[in-house]
Amino acid sequence: METTINPPSSSSSSRPRPRPTTTIVVGAGLAGLTATLKLLDNNFPVVLFEKEKFFGGNSAKASSGINGIDTNSFDRYGDDIKKYTMDMEYTDLATVLTNGSVEALDWVRTRLDLPLSKISQLGGHSYPRTHRPENGMAGAEIIFALQKKLKQFLKKNKKNNNNNNNNLLIVKKFTKVEDILKNDDNGKIKGVKYLDLKTNKIHEMLGDKIILATGGFGYGDNKLIKKYRPDLGHFSTTNGKWATGDGHILADNIGAKLIEMDHIQVHPTSFVNPKRESSKINVLCAEMLRGSGAILLDKHGNRFCNELGKRDYIVEKMTENSPKDLKFTILLSEKNGKCC
Repeated sequence: METTINPPSSSSSSRPRPRPTTTIVVGAGLAGLTATLKLLDNNFPVVLFEKEKFFGGNSAKASSGINGIDTNSFDRYGDDIKKYTMDMEYTDLATVLTNGSVEALDWVRTRLDLPLSKISQLGGHSYPRTHRPENGMAGAEIIFALQKKLKQFLKKNKKNNNNNNNNLLIVKKFTKVEDILKNDDNGKIKGVKYLDLKTNKIHEMLGDKIILATGGFGYGDNKLIKKYRPDLGHFSTTNGKWATGDGHILADNIGAKLIEMDHIQVHPTSFVNPKRESSKINVLCAEMLRGSGAILLDKHGNRFCNELGKRDYIVEKMTENSPKDLKFTILLSEKNGKCC
């Protein structure tokens, strides 16, 4: 069994400081990698689990950018959210999102050294506030920048001769966390049980702090969609094969409260391969295209909606226009296409 990693503490005072315990991060998409780097920057050791060969998950597929504000336009951002949340309550989390976006954008630009020099106005926005890099897809570029920073910590491991007791970061790919372990005496979290997908062997990792950052559950014949939104089961998906709701299941198994599980958003556009029209897996047609001037046409060549409307509005218009055959054309000028 593997144990908690505690790097030696250093202090100028005579009283030694308590050594930080290991944080286990499950999932290496944008949320998991960001949490990992923030912890490492504060000298907290991390064990990062990822069941795939590569980092990124669905985050690496995102192309349109990050919604945020560079100025103190909190109220305008908040007003957009209030306007489009419909019957849902405007919670404190929305305030965290809006107010924290200034710091988030600054962190990407300064800590990750990734300029977000382009800005677009996308669906449901009353003003431009979607930021992305000059080149490449926003998600892939951010994931690449995060990996580059984490590699610096892995290089330090080699200098330590890969001595786990001195390593701040340990990465475990091809590993699927199967269960969260709790202490029999007090019920507190004590670690995870995980499956090594290369050897098919079960191991345990100790750590009393766990961050579940496993992403969503939109892929395939998913039991969570069947449970919470069976009406969406017939739609194809742009999710990767990893989006199976692992974190939700792990949390539910230990009695965590799952909230708003039925709040699943349908993205209005994906690219359909004419040779595989019946495929349940498609490629995302990014909102950035509509933000750059693309229009949507029905099978008769007619425009039927405001392409910068919120997503559920566009989906509704599509369904009204062609309920039995949801195939449409997206049209973008060559000039604007080069700007995407």
